[in-house]
Amino acid sequence: MSKKKKKEEVIQPHLLKNIEKQKLRIKIIADTKADLKNNEKYKAYFAHFEPTSVDHFIERYASRKADFIIHGEMYKSMALQKASKFINEAKDYFKMIQQDKLLVFQYQWNEGNIKIEGIESNYDFYPLYDDVFNVDFISPVSKQDVDIMHDFIISHNDQGYNEFYHAPQLVSVRINLTEEKQGEPDYETVYLPHYYFFKRRRTGEKGISKDSLIQYRKEQKYMHIYHAEQARLREPQEQNLPDDPRPHLSFYNKEDVRKFISKFEEEKLLHFHDAYQREHDYEDDMDDKINMAVWHLQETDENHPLEPNDDWKQSILNAAQKSKKEKTARALYLVFDEYLQCRMNKTPFMPISQKEIENNEIWNSFKDNLLKGRELAGEPRDFNF
Repeated sequence: MSKKKKKEEVIQPHLLKNIEKQKLRIKIIADTKADLKNNEKYKAYFAHFEPTSVDHFIERYASRKADFIIHGEMYKSMALQKASKFINEAKDYFKMIQQDKLLVFQYQWNEGNIKIEGIESNYDFYPLYDDVFNVDFISPVSKQDVDIMHDFIISHNDQGYNEFYHAPQLVSVRINLTEEKQGEPDYETVYLPHYYFFKRRRTGEKGISKDSLIQYRKEQKYMHIYHAEQARLREPQEQNLPDDPRPHLSFYNKEDVRKFISKFEEEKLLHFHDAYQREHDYEDDMDDKINMAVWHLQETDENHPLEPNDDWKQSILNAAQKSKKEKTARALYLVFDEYLQCRMNKTPFMPISQKEIENNEIWNSFKDNLLKGRELAGEPRDFNF
């Protein structure tokens, strides 16, 4: 290997041995101090400060810069390791940023204000909420978006602050609200995520109204026709079925499941079932909640002041919740960095899973039912209505 080629090699400080790192550190400090003292571009800046303090600043800065260069990758990995357990939850919130934008587009499309290629009905929107980072007609996530979401997570104390965007509910449930319900407390917040309102208070953006759902009302007319026909076809069969006096067996009834396992399975499986149930029911047990909260607070290796409360247990729970929210909010920026890197490299960010793809196939059957409703109404089998 020639000397020229050696010189062109990029040094990777985090891969060097300790003695090599120390030599590199000494060199970086010397080069940095010389540059800061002799380079004209710094002199005008330093002229605004007391000379002795400048000398001290240069000494400390040169040393710290060497640490940054040599140990920077290590510091970065340490930050990622600490935040990794909160990354997944942060990604859920990150997704909400784009889902909120998509919801606005869906309402505007329903009102007839915009046309979107590939969108023929509301059923075309619903799969996009899972694959929202591949939706090219909404704006990319910005630093401002992330800042707003960060503040939202930090500021919300109620249990519903992490309520996510379930698209069909945000359309079908809202449209069927009666006028009387509008006078009830928290009328809107029951049907729209808390983040939706937080963002609009922060940005001044115009809200969405169920009055915009013009196209959805038309679609529902045809869906009602389709379901009425299906009910008519089932009616003779249902009339011939006698009432069955036997009780229902439900997999969602814990006692039914446990009795079944006790009767037909080995005792070992029953123990596994009970262990599973205890693990999934721990949220209903205050002692388990306290233990999990204390474990989290200890693991952070930080000071967590407890706010006054008549119930000391609630103080601990509040402190743990506050800490988790802060760490999740900070993890948003790591997710944002990953998002920007993926966009720059043109690689998928949070790609949709095969299971989600399969689950979303159901919306195609809804579209087909809608078109059948059109045919039953004596109208063309298309979406031109």
